[in-house]
Amino acid sequence: MKILARLSLVLISPYLVVVYWRNSYKKLGNLHANYELNYE
Repeated sequence: MKILARLSLVLISPYLVVVYWRNSYKKLGNLHANYELNYE
C-alpha cells in the first residue's frame, strides 16, 4: 500500500508542477501585457 501511494505521488507531482507553472506563467503574461499597455 505504501508503495502504491508513493507511486501515485510520483505520477501526480509532475502534473501538479506543470499546472502550477502554467498558472504562474499566465499571471506573469498578464502583468507584462498590462505593463506594456500602461507604458506605451
